[in-house]
Amino acid sequence: MDRATERHPVRSAISLALIALLMLVLPALPASAAKSRVKAKVGQNKWQPVHTYIGKNDVVVFKNPRPKNVSKRRVHDVTSIQPKRWKNRLGFRLQRTLNPGQKIKKKFRRKGTYRYRCVRHSAMVDGRCQGMCGFIHVL
Repeated sequence: MDRATERHPVRSAISLALIALLMLVLPALPASAAKSRVKAKVGQNKWQPVHTYIGKNDVVVFKNPRPKNVSKRRVHDVTSIQPKRWKNRLGFRLQRTLNPGQKIKKKFRRKGTYRYRCVRHSAMVDGRCQGMCGFIHVL
């Protein structure tokens, strides 16, 4: 046997060991934060989607589209709903006005369910939001 064929099994073993090591190390590396989009539905006073599911440290982009038809342009706002029993628990505080074409980003660092609404196009009735309301579920 020549030396080239003797070294071949060693190279294969080293390659397999490196692949196994990478399979152990890669899942431990932090993943980059994902983005989820929530937008105001044109011509209607609704957030789309109403329920958004994201992971911890993901970013949600709230967007108010700017339709070409001027009569369909609306000003919306994103306001967090803070029930009294949640006082200082989740730390989701947001109150921003979105003119047509504007967007804002919010990073969610803690697991939980976060509620928000457009104050202009919703109402709180018996502690429940009716109208342009939404939920963000951080898993």
